[in-house]
Amino acid sequence: MDDPRAGKHYPRSVGELQAWFRIDADCLDYLEWLRWPVGFVCPACGEAGGWRLADARLKCSGCGGRTSVTAGTIFDRTRTPLTVWFTACWLFATGKDGISALRLKRTLEIGSYQTVWAMLHRLRSVLVRPGRERLAGTVEVDETYIGGREPGLRGGRAKGRKVLTGIAVEILEPRGYGRCRMAPLVDASPDGGPGRCPPRRHGRAGSRRASIARQRTARGGLSPVRWRPPSGHIRSPAVSSLLR
Repeated sequence: MDDPRAGKHYPRSVGELQAWFRIDADCLDYLEWLRWPVGFVCPACGEAGGWRLADARLKCSGCGGRTSVTAGTIFDRTRTPLTVWFTACWLFATGKDGISALRLKRTLEIGSYQTVWAMLHRLRSVLVRPGRERLAGTVEVDETYIGGREPGLRGGRAKGRKVLTGIAVEILEPRGYGRCRMAPLVDASPDGGPGRCPPRRHGRAGSRRASIARQRTARGGLSPVRWRPPSGHIRSPAVSSLLR
């Protein structure tokens, strides 16, 4: 499907979503059409053709292997109805500011928070494209602590349950932002091991100046120093995980 179109290949609105996918059988038909648009092809041997078994699985006419429409997908072996899954996918894809597990739990009226959290985890995992290119050009790198307020802790960088996270963003010329990478870090010290803070200047991984340097802007504030990735390999595993 080179050029998917709204209303033909996927719903344009919540009304179409509810009309297209009333029951789980509608969802299975749609997934089968997406996976095998010209008919069933065995994922094991590549043989075209087969027949459907009583348990809704498909059996290959060549090797006799059995598979299901959801095998190898985020819907594999789930006990959550596919209609709920499709609604969660819609909310996840159309939310301008994303959607939290708590908000999705309330919207879908699901009793278990762990179930919703696992659904969002699966959805986010498929957004990572295999074999993606490294960040290129001018990259702005910084670190921050992610997490809410905790009793007894003062300041946004106080130690607690917050996660130290490294963030790398491509800077486009003359203006604008490109791709972004985020990864958890062990600490921001130069001797922090594999999780040390990403370098910010001239690409020498591991130096104190490169890892936590700041430059003052004309306005008097603090901004992360821009760093251009070197042509050679990057020594720090933390930087490698960010730029991938």
